[in-house]
Amino acid sequence: MAPFILLIVSFLILRLIGFLGLSYFDGWETSLRIAIALMFIFTATAHWGKRRPDLIKMVPPALSNPDFIVSITGNLLF
Repeated sequence: MAPFILLIVSFLILRLIGFLGLSYFDGWETSLRIAIALMFIFTATAHWGKRRPDLIKMVPPALSNPDFIVSITGNLLF
């Protein structure tokens, strides 16, 4: 839920910046692209921070080397 909230809030802030006069954020496409990038960066940080052990526990036991899987998916988000 937190990545979704970050997406919505950052999009609204970027659109507000566009309305206030910064022409780069004048269109909704640019604001949305940057908001999605922020959401992906925020999501990827879970693969390396305090929540890493929780993500490793969520990998199904049928898959081998859960540490590697979490590391690869974290790198693919960047």
